Amino acid sequence: MIQSESLPNLSYDQFEHVLWKIKWSEGYPKHLYQIIEDIMSIKAEEIVKVLSTQAVIDGRNQTLNDFSTLFGG
Repeated sequence: MIQSESLPNLSYDQFEHVLWKIKWSEGYPKHLYQIIEDIMSIKAEEIVKVLSTQAVIDGRNQTLNDFSTLFGG
């Protein structure tokens, strides 16, 4: 529902990354119902927060040349 309504460009890999950062930082859940609860309870705001923080971290390790496509170069 998040992908179709709030974040249409969200990939599976991004969603999984957010789950590991927010919900499963101490390990994978032991039961299927816990996984389902975690997936269904995550909010779009949480996803945006984690992914934007990760983008800042990733950007710190890049040079201006890495962003040349954004600037039309």
